[in-house]
Amino acid sequence: MADEQDHTAIDALIERLETAQQIDHTALWEQAKEERRANIDRMVDEGITWGEAMGAHPILNQSQNSFRTELQSIKQNLDAQIDIFNHGLDEYFRTGDYPPPYYPMRIAIILRKHKQTERERRFLSAYCEHFAPTARSRIDNKFVERARKVGVIIPDWT
Repeated sequence: MADEQDHTAIDALIERLETAQQIDHTALWEQAKEERRANIDRMVDEGITWGEAMGAHPILNQSQNSFRTELQSIKQNLDAQIDIFNHGLDEYFRTGDYPPPYYPMRIAIILRKHKQTERERRFLSAYCEHFAPTARSRIDNKFVERARKVGVIIPDWT
């Protein structure tokens, strides 16, 4: 985390989240329905995976064993986690499809491990601003709990 490039990448991600407008996830999801149908047709016609048809990040388009190996190899790599999460954010803002929560959680963990408390707080605050109001999964609860531990106030979370 001592690398200045790491700071630039995380600061850019935080700024992206802080300045991005809230989206209507449901409306975007509905608008992208035809695209999803077309991608299902591509899967069948071309014999490709869902991730390939949807344009998922390359890490998600490999065998399970390769995926697990690569996931383990980048576990502490902040830049890789940011890259994968940014890819998911692009799709979220375009189609309303939630990004996989594993990668932003790894970002928060790496920031904490490197004692980047203010960056972690800003990241969690910005992340929860977009995702806490509409999602209620187990991992969302973990994000909110982690955010509250560093002083982030999240209204309307029960």
